[in-house]
Amino acid sequence: RLLQDKYKDMGYKRTTLTRSIEDAGTLLSPLIPWNMGGSFVAATLGIATLTYAPFAFACWLSPLFGLLWAFLDKFIPREEPEVKKVDVAFSVNEAR
Repeated sequence: RLLQDKYKDMGYKRTTLTRSIEDAGTLLSPLIPWNMGGSFVAATLGIATLTYAPFAFACWLSPLFGLLWAFLDKFIPREEPEVKKVDVAFSVNEAR
């Protein structure tokens, strides 16, 4: 909700915001030891976060690709500009 209006002002689709949150939030979560995601993965595997972090390729690559797409301004869906409709209906008396 914090960036929703900013993304809209910049002309990005709402799906771009959700993808950015997924890239930067959900996938980075297991790499932060004091985070719920990091503590869950570390407890489940029974090893420290720094032990599995080098092998978590998706956790590292997803935000990097998100930053790359943002820097290149590629693969980022934008809202289509609204086309104003002109009322072309007229009566027979106006046509004469």
